Amino acid sequence: MPRKYKPNHKNNHRVPFGWRVSTQGYHMVNPYQRRIIVAIVRLFNTGHTLENICSQLMHDGCKTARNGKWYPTTVSKIIKQNSSITRL
Repeated sequence: MPRKYKPNHKNNHRVPFGWRVSTQGYHMVNPYQRRIIVAIVRLFNTGHTLENICSQLMHDGCKTARNGKWYPTTVSKIIKQNSSITRL
């Protein structure tokens, strides 16, 4: 059963990148962020470094979850969280 969140409730647990919370409080796919995840995985699989991926995302205008700057640790966490799709 998926984790349920209260709508409009501040929660100590952040919603992972690529997901959003529905009005009923359930996790749903965020299509914009999922496209970014696929791009990150493809760049990583073609041999780009984490720093190169960050600079490419910034250059393309891709937004982070908080509209900030991309960092190698952020990209690394996204790759680890989405290890099931690393074979694209």
